[in-house]
Amino acid sequence: MPERRIDCIAWFAGQLITFAFCNGIPVKIKFLSVTEYMASLGELQQTRMEQIRKLVKETAPQAEELLSYGMPAFKLHKRILIYYAAHTNHIGFYPASLTIFKVFAGELQGLAYSRGTIRLQNNTEIPLDLIRKIIEFRAMENLEKEIIKEK
Repeated sequence: MPERRIDCIAWFAGQLITFAFCNGIPVKIKFLSVTEYMASLGELQQTRMEQIRKLVKETAPQAEELLSYGMPAFKLHKRILIYYAAHTNHIGFYPASLTIFKVFAGELQGLAYSRGTIRLQNNTEIPLDLIRKIIEFRAMENLEKEIIKEK
């Protein structure tokens, strides 16, 4: 199997599209696993992505790891817990909930974020304590939704 290396990441029609260039022509890459996705990254991005991956596994050990919309994600209680993806200058952290932007507004100060996305710039440390709190909050949200659904 040829080596898959990310050269370009872009959003198109609401989906994260990953490209490699073959003879100057962009070719869409479809990863078969999170491990394959991680292996395609450069050292800095891989290290940062693995930090988040490890943190989710420690914080929500029952969460299921998967690829969704072409990026790594975790699912808990049949719902997406978080998505995360490597970009050229940052790691995109997608908590799959707009509520966290209200709940953690004070702690998000100083970070680059917009609707649904927290951009963890490559030139700064990942705020692991905040990310852990967000994962814990999202796990509770998913559990509450599951309990309500069962009633």
